[in-house]
Parts: sequence; structure tokens; C-alpha cells
Amino acid sequence: MKIKFFSKILKLCIIIAVLCSISFYFNDRLIKEYSYQCADSTEVLLTGSSLTSWGLDPALIKNSENISQRAEPNIINYFKLREILKQDNSINKIVISTGLQEMNFKGNVFYGKKSVSSEMFSRLVSLREVVLPKELTVLNVDRLNYMEVFIRYRIFPHFNYIKRWLRGAEKKGDSKDLVHSRGFVNGEGSKYSTYNKKEYGSFIAEHFNSGDFNSRYNDINISYIDSIGELCEEKDIELILLAFPIRQEVYRLIPDCYHEYYENFKSNVIEKNNYKFIDYAHLGDSTWFMDYVHLNWKGAGELSKNLNIVLNQKKIVRMTSVKY
Repeated sequence: MKIKFFSKILKLCIIIAVLCSISFYFNDRLIKEYSYQCADSTEVLLTGSSLTSWGLDPALIKNSENISQRAEPNIINYFKLREILKQDNSINKIVISTGLQEMNFKGNVFYGKKSVSSEMFSRLVSLREVVLPKELTVLNVDRLNYMEVFIRYRIFPHFNYIKRWLRGAEKKGDSKDLVHSRGFVNGEGSKYSTYNKKEYGSFIAEHFNSGDFNSRYNDINISYIDSIGELCEEKDIELILLAFPIRQEVYRLIPDCYHEYYENFKSNVIEKNNYKFIDYAHLGDSTWFMDYVHLNWKGAGELSKNLNIVLNQKKIVRMTSVKY
């Protein structure tokens, strides 16, 4: 009796393993076939956090594509760019958001709040080449959560890629439905376009609390700028770091420790490695913003047109500071 029972269990396990293998195989084929690939005409790749998502319109920047994501740390940018740069393309410039607003990397996004770490893992396991926890040893990774996300996106049917297949997605330059590449978001009429000037203090307390400042995770996140720089150097691509406009009310309220850290970053990373740096921190006015840090359609349009002019100059000044 026991032998028959265990025999049935074994057969069931074999059937499940076969089904999982088949599902993994088809997911893998779909991801490799329909994952993001630049259009042949793309020469400028725009990436970074939500600052880039809301702030740079590729329609106004010649031969560009925006592949940024909300809350995207440099760690994920590195792995995403590593995959894209392995493909045949015409990319000669990469612009990545690197401003004071992003010096508030307070904690480990791969360990802690499950909804956050799951979101970050989903972006990594949806790449053609899965990023395994061993490649993130510099961080304390929640491996159990990673495994759960891996099963959900690589073994269970990956509906995002099935949708791309069913609608006959363009294989190049089409980022719709992709988990790891959302692109430009037009801020016109956004529900985030209202803000209360009286709440600047509470915003700063939440996002730039000096007591929460964590230089270790900021250091780790910033260290990947050098890794991205090495990728660009290998491919003879110009890396351009961009400081986005920031509300002057917010700028003045950010605690000194963040300003000091950012100045050290500029001298120890940007200047030391001779990276191209465009400083738009003081560009524009209050009509450019939809909230405390993100640009609205007007700000994104003006910034994109300005950046387009700079990028199409024969030479980009290493340190450019643009003020009112």
C-alpha cells in the first residue's frame, strides 16, 4: 500500500517537473525573443530613476529611447545596460540621472519591505540573462523572496511576454508590457501634479531625514556608476551623468549631510573618473514641477529640448552648471 502511494507521489512529482520544465522553456524563448532591444536608429539611451521617466521625452531628443524605471537604483541600471550593450546597436551615448534627489538611497531595496524587493527582483529575472543572487553578494539579498519571484516570472506563464507575442510586438524599440523598461511618462494631467507648499517640511522629513541617512547603501549604489562606466568604455560609448532640476524650496531644506555626500560624490567619482556631467539642478522655475521633485510636461519638454541641443554639440563640457 505504501509503495503504491509513494509511486503515485513520484509520478505526480515527475509530471509537475516536466510541466515546469516545458513552461520554463517557453518562457525563456519568449523572453529572449521579445525582451527589450533598441531600435536601429537609437544613438542615445536615457535611463535612471523616475526623474528620467517623468523628465526626458525621447520625442524631443534626437535618436533617443527612454528605458528608465521608477525607483531604479544604479545596480539594476547596470544589469539592464549590460544586456542591452551586448546586442548590435548604434548607441553612442548613455544619459543616466545622478542628482542630489537620488542621494537618499536609505536602505537595501533587495532586502526588507517585500513589495519593494519583489519589484526589484522582477526586473532582474525578466532580463534575457537572469541575474542570480550570487551577483548581488555586495548586498544582503532575501533569497527566499528572490526564489518566489523567479518561479513567478520564469516558471509560471509570463503573461507580459505572452501579450507581446499575441499582439506581434516590434522586436526593436518597443518597451510596452515590459517589466524592466517602462520609459517616458507624460506628466500632463497627472494625479501627482498637486502639492502643498506647507508640506515641504514633512516631505523632507520623510525622504531626506538626516537620521535615516545610510552612506553604506549610497556607496554601494554609487559604486555601480563605475561599473556602468566600464561597460561604456568597453563599447566606446559616452557616459553622461545628469543632475535634474530641483525645486529651490526643496534644495534649501535638504539636510547638510546629503549636500556634503553629493559634493564628495562629484569630486571623488565624477571628477576623478572624468565622467561627463551636466548640472541642471538650478534650471527652470516652480512651473516646471508636478510635485516636490518630478517634472511636469512643461519642465520635461524644456529640459529635453535643452539636453537635445547639448547632446548634439560636437563636444560636451565635462562640468556644465546651468542656473536661473
